Amino acid sequence: MPAHDYAPHMPIAPMLRDIPALPTPDHADLERRVADLEERARKQDREAIARDRLKAMGLVLPARS
Repeated sequence: MPAHDYAPHMPIAPMLRDIPALPTPDHADLERRVADLEERARKQDREAIARDRLKAMGLVLPARS
């Protein structure tokens, strides 16, 4: 049913059947993505700790952008 044929009193469910389903990523792919994000967070934490230690010693490094 074309969108211009829609009227507020008409049910929307028949139109929703025409929308293709989004592909769902497999479980292994999701686990890899989570592991990658966790590793990035650990790396950023290590860099922040190192920056704080250098700052405490009076050395200041420019912040990464």
